[in-house]
Amino acid sequence: MNKCRTFIILGGSFLLLLHSFGLFAQTDEEDKTPISIMDQLEKFDHKSESVNEQEKTGNSCFSPDINVAGISLLNSDGVAELFGKDVMEKLGEAPPYNTSILSSDKQQEFVIEFHPGSVDLEFSTFKVQQAVPNEIEKLPVSQHQQFQTESGIALGMSKDELIELMGSPDVEETDILTTLTYEITDLASSAFLQKYNLPKYAATYYFHAGKLVEYHIGFEYP
Repeated sequence: MNKCRTFIILGGSFLLLLHSFGLFAQTDEEDKTPISIMDQLEKFDHKSESVNEQEKTGNSCFSPDINVAGISLLNSDGVAELFGKDVMEKLGEAPPYNTSILSSDKQQEFVIEFHPGSVDLEFSTFKVQQAVPNEIEKLPVSQHQQFQTESGIALGMSKDELIELMGSPDVEETDILTTLTYEITDLASSAFLQKYNLPKYAATYYFHAGKLVEYHIGFEYP
């Protein structure tokens, strides 16, 4: 039986410490023309799997996102166009092997992480976070006004809006930080994991003051 679990992780000031200077930063930079991506997004067709699983377990299972800003996990299509033809050279020589770009208003940062052993231009983890002011001058700027998943997940949305899209977990909150994590872990029975031949997928969403300030989606390094 496929296991679809939802975990709630509360508290923890580390995230806010890392991004405290960029949570609600504003800029006078003029926006570039935003581009529409919602009609081009890829999503794994596993709704029937989730429905069957829900019928067996009585638990609601979420539909995992694999696409942000028009590029997909473990898929090279569009990566060079968005991050540059030299994207592999930007990863550095020590882990984590990642690189990033900014939204058109320089308020959001989209980070892609490469796992050793993967095919070039195929990235295993995506992270979207609020940009840190003292880092923005070092990063290239994209034409995307925001970095959104194929389900419509984007920074600034409320916890209720995300739960409506991804499923209803048991939620506890603190005044500082609420973290929602969804996982798929059963490779033997999950068509989704079998498609990628990887043992675990996780999607983690960080909320501060009721708004989404950072999210990660992707596959765990085996």
